[in-house]
Amino acid sequence: MITYSTWDSVSALLIVGALGTTALALYRLYFHPLSKFPGPPLAAITHYYAAYYDLWKDGAQVSQLEVLHKIYGEFKTHTRITPLDSKRDPGPVVRYRPNMVSRVTQLQAR
Repeated sequence: MITYSTWDSVSALLIVGALGTTALALYRLYFHPLSKFPGPPLAAITHYYAAYYDLWKDGAQVSQLEVLHKIYGEFKTHTRITPLDSKRDPGPVVRYRPNMVSRVTQLQAR
């Protein structure tokens, strides 16, 4: 008869959790509909990147978006687009959350 200890169950849960987290990160980086947009890899994987600038940097997410647009493209102002909007020519775009991008449109760039 095979007996399992509590630590066997805990180890199995930790391994399954780590594999699931790794699979989700790989999906968001390489297979997500927004994966073609440039941006920090950490921002593509987790919402904690944006939460850090909102909570610990006293709402400095907009200024961080300016920095990201300087790195990945020109910044004027930003709007959110959905994966359905990605079919259009979005202009300079930066991915700053797993499911959100910041873009500069022709009208905003004037």
